Amino acid sequence: MSGNVRLGAVLVAALAIGCGSSGSGVGKKPLTATPQMKSSAKTSVDSATELGKLKTNANDSSGLGAFGQIYGSANVLVGSVQQAGLSGALVSALTTGEGCATTAGGTITYDNCTYGSTVVDGTITVSGDTISIDVVYDMSGGSGSVTAVKLDFNGSVTVTAAQIDGTLTVTTNAATTSYGSVTGTTVIDYNAITLAGGCATGGSLDIHSESGMAGYTYTTEISVAFGPSCGDATMTGGTDMPGA
Repeated sequence: MSGNVRLGAVLVAALAIGCGSSGSGVGKKPLTATPQMKSSAKTSVDSATELGKLKTNANDSSGLGAFGQIYGSANVLVGSVQQAGLSGALVSALTTGEGCATTAGGTITYDNCTYGSTVVDGTITVSGDTISIDVVYDMSGGSGSVTAVKLDFNGSVTVTAAQIDGTLTVTTNAATTSYGSVTGTTVIDYNAITLAGGCATGGSLDIHSESGMAGYTYTTEISVAFGPSCGDATMTGGTDMPGA
């Protein structure tokens, strides 16, 4: 196999030190959808549409890279609700080298594949209109205080010209020099998003994010309802992060 696969940015949220919560629930309220937030919501849909390219070519770099784009867009929306900065960002550019990643039918298998400072294990599978992922990325090195990041992608998304539906879960464990261990789980739900000419005109996108550090857990939730016209989006969200 050859070609380049870019799997987005890994975001580590800067968590405020203070009175945390158990993350047992967050009340959502209407949000003003800023241009950046609308753009991120649109990117989440556009990236899911890109997954459809894997149905005809399991090695399509745009399709494979869409998983990272989905995760990155979700974190931008979460960060908009938290109004928090980033303590570090890590970008992994994967190259599918000969002799490691293998393709059989619609499945790409990574078996302890090493690309630079990243080790990849797992599979990405296409079955009909459904794209599934079960892949772990173990990355050393990063920017700022981040020294190592482990990302676990799991889930499946069904993509057609008319609809996107499915769930992607990303579990993060980052080692940092400034904050110690930072953990997180981001669940991205595509709820029967309808498409017209590739643009979302119905359905919704739900994001549930939990971040943990120094014994505290912070929960952030955001929902985006699309339509009725292309470009329309109504958002609600909330977080229990202190000061947000």
